[in-house]
Order: sequence, then C-alpha cells, then structure tokens
Amino acid sequence: MSGKSSRIMSVMWPCRSRPIVAFLMAAAWFVIGPAALTAQTAPTKIRALLTESTQLTADEITALDSGKAVVKALPTANKQETAVIGILRLSDMSFADIAIFRESLAQKRGSERTSGSKFSSPPQIDDLAGLELENKDFEELQKCVVGRCDMNLSADAIRRFQKDIDWNAENRNEKATALMRQILLEYAVNYLEKGDKALGSYDNSRKPVNLAETHDTLLASSGLANELVPELTAFLKRFPADPPDGMQNELHWSIVDFGLKPMVTLTHTAAYSAPADSGPKLLAIAARQIYAGRYLDASLSFSILAHDTDASGTFSFLIFMDRSRSDALGGLFDSLTRSVVEREASERVQKVLQTAQNRLETEKRRKLEPSPVSDTSGNATPENKSFMIAAVLAALLITAVLAFYLLRRK
Repeated sequence: MSGKSSRIMSVMWPCRSRPIVAFLMAAAWFVIGPAALTAQTAPTKIRALLTESTQLTADEITALDSGKAVVKALPTANKQETAVIGILRLSDMSFADIAIFRESLAQKRGSERTSGSKFSSPPQIDDLAGLELENKDFEELQKCVVGRCDMNLSADAIRRFQKDIDWNAENRNEKATALMRQILLEYAVNYLEKGDKALGSYDNSRKPVNLAETHDTLLASSGLANELVPELTAFLKRFPADPPDGMQNELHWSIVDFGLKPMVTLTHTAAYSAPADSGPKLLAIAARQIYAGRYLDASLSFSILAHDTDASGTFSFLIFMDRSRSDALGGLFDSLTRSVVEREASERVQKVLQTAQNRLETEKRRKLEPSPVSDTSGNATPENKSFMIAAVLAALLITAVLAFYLLRRK
C-alpha cells in the first residue's frame, strides 16, 4: 500500500536511512485502544516497582518527585527490539474511572491515519469496505514471491495473489483489493477464535518471522506491566480463553501513511475493569499490534494510571510503555537510530504526558467544583472514543526523529 511520499521527505532523507525512519514511525503508531484494570498490587509497591523495573537514577527520582516527566529508552535483549517508557507523577487522580482515563489520552485522528474502522463482532467483510490499495501496492503484490516481497504476508497469502489474480486483466486492481480485504478478514476471525497461534508467520523475507513467538517474547519482556497488571497480561497470553469478568476486547484496522509507504495494521485492544471492592484502583490501557503490512513485526504497549501513597498523602503515576520489534533494526544504522530516539524522545513524550495531566486535572476540578460552563474542547467525538490511541504517546517520538533527519540534511 504505497503512499504519496512527500517531496520534501524524498529529497531530504538519505535513502539508506528510510527503512530505519519508517520503522520508528511505524513503531510509534501501533498501539490503539482502551483497556482498564484494577490491580491487587498494594499502592506502596508502585514506586518501588517503577524504580526497580526502569532502573531510575537519583536524578530521575528527584525529577519525578518535582513533577517532571521522565522518559527513557530501556535496554533490550534483542537488537531488533526497542523499548521506551515515560513516567509522570500527578496529584491524586484516584477519582478517575476508565472513561475519564481514556478521554485524557484521546487524540483527534491525525493525518497519518488515512482510514480505519472497528471490526464488528464477529468481523464482517463490510468492515473493510474502506480499505483501498494504491498503485505501488499493486505493482509490489504482482511481483511478490515467498522470501522476497515488500509487504508482510504469509506464504499462503503471497501464493494467493499470484494464483487468484490475473495481473493482465483490466480489473486486476479491483480483484487484488478484494483479495486483500478477504485475507485480512480471515486473519481477524482466526485471531479472535484462536489467539496468537492463529497468527502464523511472515514469509516475505529470507528469514520467516514466527508471530506467536514474537508476541510471546514481547509480553514476557514487559516486566513492569506483568508486575502492575498481571490479570491483563495473563489474559493477553491466553487470549481468547477465560476472559475475566468485565473484560472487553476490540479489533481495529487502519491504514497509516507517514509519507513513505502506507501500511495496513490490525490492532487488538483489551479493556478490563475489576470490581470496585477488589483493591486499590489501577487503570491500564493495552494495545497489541497483531499485523502490520510493513516495517514492524509486532508491537505491544501499555498506558497505566497507578496510585501510590507516602507521608504527603495519595498521588498518582501516569505511565506509558511501548515495546516493538522489527528486522529494520540490528543493522548498520542501529546505533544511530537508538541514539536519536534517546536524545529526541524525552521532549515529545513529555508534551503528551503533560496534555494527559492537564486533562485529568481539568476533569478533577470539574468534578470537585461543578461549573455551568459547558466543555467546548471538541475532543469527545464518538469516533475518538471508539478509537482511543494510547500509542499516540509514542507517536510524538516521530516528530523528533523527522526533525532530526531533516535538520541534519539541511
């Protein structure tokens, strides 16, 4: 699904840097959706878990306690993985429910997402009516073979595009679009029925990617999430079996266009709200990218609103975590890529965390001091609510990356 590349981007970006930049942009996008969790973790453990899991330095702890956001890249065992975390200490936000937390993270749909929709339950082919391919996609699909293809596809899907489509026919593009919709529908249905084991593999490169193993690795590596929200991570591991009471699952598709080549994504979101009497309230949003047409192998993110106490009273932490894997990393530009992320991520993520803080504090004041003045922010449209993008926290990394490359080139 090749996009309309920006002239500025095509002229100013080094060609060899494009796969890496594209990966960074893709990694930042995938993590759509709302999820809530009330955990059994004692409030006094939250701070200790944050300090231990993210290896916060004394300066970072001081910054947190003073109300500043701390954003840092985390070490990964695999060179093809990136991991980032952002933390911000807030005043007591224990008043917030999952709807308020979602709204604090909601962003208006950016120009990068050109189309997308929530799947029905069960998914229907009409859910994908808005999915369209572009001319370059057709050119690439026509020459796709197992082991060499520009798009992430299984061996079976690649063969279907060669067997079922007459690439000399006048209606070849229409037929190819219909086949892509059908393949994605089957992918969605199989995942919702069987979970990770139905994901199969990407066979478009010389080294196939086993998606079930990749997702299992990302989940196992999400140590802080496993500590803070064990019910949620355990459910993601066994999905779709034995959902806890109150668990809500959604599946969305999107076409994301960053000015290079657009990609189709499928994202599973899980929302869980435990009973109010089950212990200290802790809200979490999880988003799992289960398919990406390009750049990414897999991505998993969590956004968490956790509450803690000390001598001064109750306070809250806003936490964002994202872990992604791509074969675009681990090569020649790996060191440069990681240094750019570490150097530029902080400012962008801080701004998004600050936006969420402002919204939460505004809502808190509204609840404590009811005002007849109506909210005219315009952020709470039905579409925004149905497509809550927790990963937008990471998406702001991309602005920094783009600026870095453009400024270097200038």
